[in-house]
Amino acid sequence: MTLAFAQHMRGHTAEPTSLYMLSANSGGGAAAMFLLKRIFEDGGDDENAETYATALMQVKVDVPEQLWVSFEAINWYYAAPHWVPLIGKVGFAARARETGLEGVFVPYSLDVFEGKDSAVGTSDFIPGDYIAKGKHRVYEGTQEGTPRVRHCVCVEDIVNFLGDDAECLLAQRCVKDPALIDGGRKYSLHFYVVVFAVDETAETAVDEGETDGPKPTGVIVDASVTRGFKLCVAPEPYVEGCEDDDSHLTNRGAFGDGGTVNFTEVDDLNAFALRSGLDWDGVVWPAITNALRETLRALCGGMVGDGDAIGDFSMRAHQSMRIPKIVEATFVLDAASAPWLVDLSQPDCVNPRAKTLHGAVEEAMGCRGDGESALIPLF
Repeated sequence: MTLAFAQHMRGHTAEPTSLYMLSANSGGGAAAMFLLKRIFEDGGDDENAETYATALMQVKVDVPEQLWVSFEAINWYYAAPHWVPLIGKVGFAARARETGLEGVFVPYSLDVFEGKDSAVGTSDFIPGDYIAKGKHRVYEGTQEGTPRVRHCVCVEDIVNFLGDDAECLLAQRCVKDPALIDGGRKYSLHFYVVVFAVDETAETAVDEGETDGPKPTGVIVDASVTRGFKLCVAPEPYVEGCEDDDSHLTNRGAFGDGGTVNFTEVDDLNAFALRSGLDWDGVVWPAITNALRETLRALCGGMVGDGDAIGDFSMRAHQSMRIPKIVEATFVLDAASAPWLVDLSQPDCVNPRAKTLHGAVEEAMGCRGDGESALIPLF
């Protein structure tokens, strides 16, 4: 109820009853502590703000899993809902194409249902190995015995491959000639990006023929990325054109589709550079951070202003709460060390093994404490 009240008082236009229903599933008291801390900070009540900051630190020490559960709810329900269509598989692919990210930082992809019913995408179709992508964090397909990866030379191949799979939303072209590790295996790097705020730039321009005054020319994004990352490695050596999922998929379970995704947390970047043979500091890291900056600018460009984007959710109301958003950015490198952003998704904050993500959650909730920050500013 505290969360519902806080949102309503900040100008959220949804009915208090619907806000209460969200609050009832918000993961316990830590979420309310976080929002109340924000309210007291903004009201200049340092004493009460510090009380809730101390309480959050105690939750971190005593029951850290409650911190993760609370932020999972905050990340889904209370962080700006304008993110919802942008980090879905189809929404992200469409935005990447609209903004020119596709083919530069994001692989080419095709909306399966769009491809079934029209010739859209036929003229610019790029043959190659394609992966089926669906609704869930780890999509495993619904057609038993059907691989998630297939070599396709035309749109009809993709339609025949995935057209009847109700869970499949998208076919994405696999990164050609990917970088390999550990005896020729494909791998993916999963970073966590914390977006603290999005706002209009001070710079403005007047559109020709417009009489409504100057328009914003861009956005200011306050965001940071984790120093370390989650590393996922395919179970079998990579073979181009091979329709064996184990040679292509890095998010495949250790015990097959039904198993937990096999991953490790990487915080020793020098050791990883030696293991992978990459020039991390000179080539890979600058390229990844540049890709993240350009992607965030493109995605956040439609988030400014006070207009409604989804139902009654006002961006300015959410920004006033200063609720950070955490997204998981998944990269696959090619043999030239160029990063390809293959997925932008909602992370699983409650995963007990996600040490890197939990560091980002602590920073987002303002209870990191002493020691080196887990995040590096992107802007």
